[in-house]
Amino acid sequence: MFNSGDVSLVTLHARILSELARHPTLSQERLALNLEVTRRTIQRHLAELEEYGYLHADRSQRPFTYALDWSRPWPDVPWLSVIAFHPAVAAAYSRLTDRLIRWCDAAAEAGTDPSEELADILAPTGVPAGR
Repeated sequence: MFNSGDVSLVTLHARILSELARHPTLSQERLALNLEVTRRTIQRHLAELEEYGYLHADRSQRPFTYALDWSRPWPDVPWLSVIAFHPAVAAAYSRLTDRLIRWCDAAAEAGTDPSEELADILAPTGVPAGR
């Protein structure tokens, strides 16, 4: 039997960014505990994320404060960027995803392919006024 816990679609780098987006002053020790890895693994991954510009660590006090570069692209997924981890964006994305899944489930029950309708629903409508 398939256990979804056997498959991870999100890398440790992404999981670290997700945690720091919600808790920018999380200690390395707490981060390691939350993600069930060693502190050394967290240190290595944080160094890589900082080296590639995904975050900056303010080391002037402990725990460090991490600032994410929200504009950084997601490797191998050109339509996604780090902004997806911002708590406000993540919440809105979750609500949108829930609505789209319900819509797709309804289409499946009706025996229809939702692809064209999804494209219409999600078509760009322009930038909000004042932006």
